[in-house]
Amino acid sequence: MKKVLYILMLLLLFNCRNNEMRSNSPKMSTEDLEIVDDAYDYAGKPMKLDIFELTTDKLVEFHELIQLKAEYPNFENEVAKNLKAFTTNDSLIKRLENATQIMDIKQIGHSITVSDSVQNIKIHFKTLRNDEEKTDSILAIIKSKPIFIDGTELLSRKVSFSDLKSP
Repeated sequence: MKKVLYILMLLLLFNCRNNEMRSNSPKMSTEDLEIVDDAYDYAGKPMKLDIFELTTDKLVEFHELIQLKAEYPNFENEVAKNLKAFTTNDSLIKRLENATQIMDIKQIGHSITVSDSVQNIKIHFKTLRNDEEKTDSILAIIKSKPIFIDGTELLSRKVSFSDLKSP
């Protein structure tokens, strides 16, 4: 009986240790990585990360975080930290709070290269609120920087959002 008890305690300790190791693992942020060297998919075709596709994904993720904050006030502090990675503009968050869906996301014009590491893209989209469709536009700011992991150069891209400036 004691042997069984010792075995159960040993399994419990190893299980707790594995959970601790998982909780210390690095978490993904709003940054995406792209291999600078030629990357290939499973069929052997070259892959390129489309900046507009990345921006669209991040806009949807941003909207989902805003909805999560509104639906679950218990997690407001955690979600607020994640939202700050996307924008520091509270008016932008308030504009998207009541939107139940974002659709028809389109790029306005070409991307504007601000510097070697910063690109701006004007995004136009429609929001659905209480069966009412509204249009909105924002500025997506893509910051890129090279990083090295295990001797391989990767390109880290972070997307944030801002209001469009009036000319």
